[in-house]
Amino acid sequence: MSEQKTFQSKSIVTFRHISAKAIAITLLSLGVSSCGGGQEQANLPQAIAVQLKTLESATVIDSSEYVGTLQARDRVSLAPRIEGRILEIFVSQGDRVSRGDPIASFEPTQEQENVNAATQSVNVERARLGQTQAELSTAEANRAAAAAQVESARADLQELEAEVELAQINIERTKMLVEGGAVAQQDLDDDNRDLKSSLAQRNSRKETLNAAIESLQAAERQVEQSRANIDSQNAIIRRTEAELGSISQNLAFNTINAPIDGIVGSFDDNKVGDYVSVGEELTTITNNQSFDLNINIPVEYRDRAQNRTVSRNY
Repeated sequence: MSEQKTFQSKSIVTFRHISAKAIAITLLSLGVSSCGGGQEQANLPQAIAVQLKTLESATVIDSSEYVGTLQARDRVSLAPRIEGRILEIFVSQGDRVSRGDPIASFEPTQEQENVNAATQSVNVERARLGQTQAELSTAEANRAAAAAQVESARADLQELEAEVELAQINIERTKMLVEGGAVAQQDLDDDNRDLKSSLAQRNSRKETLNAAIESLQAAERQVEQSRANIDSQNAIIRRTEAELGSISQNLAFNTINAPIDGIVGSFDDNKVGDYVSVGEELTTITNNQSFDLNINIPVEYRDRAQNRTVSRNY
């Protein structure tokens, strides 16, 4: 509420009259002489004595009265930045406060709900991160198992390769013995059968190795995907935590503090328990140390009012 005071202003405008020359007024006593005698002289009026004065210049004061207003230069309107009910009003109308003094506090109903919702979102995303980390652990374990299977299949394949090579050598030897009549044809047939068995096992181990390699590659892709999911989830958590921090800052706005030194204005019937919205004016603070003076002076007197003495009647 603006602090205004009404006053009367008297503008004193000075006019100087043109100095008049001293005018000497002479009153002549007329003496009437009559040769005819003293009776006629006695009937004439008596001379009157007068004083002579010299005219001087003087000052004529022309004054006018106007109604004006005083308006404080520093005046702020206090309004909450959150909506909620008034919990406490710390000052009264007319109290002098300093910058930073608490004026009123509010119950941040909506802001608290927003904080609760943001907190829940952060907790949900953190839970998802934990699940993603568990998936990464599983993927890494599967990769390790697939790598072990690959190594085992390779070892088995190497062993079967050696058996096939040995079976081929045995067949060549048996052929020479059969041709020399040292052994029967049955021995050569047995060696051929052993070679075929070794070849079949070797081929099977090759397929097993290839399958193990494919499983290892799939496990590695799963590990990479899980790591990417963790990075993405961490980004989501950072974003939700930032939103929580921003929303939580609104809770700090549940108290209005005086932005300037001054006098507290009217609360316009606002009281503890009332619900106020964002931006709704609660009261004002006015600094009465300096004012702007507003006077409505007719245009024709504007030049006469400049550089004149002003008397204030409050």
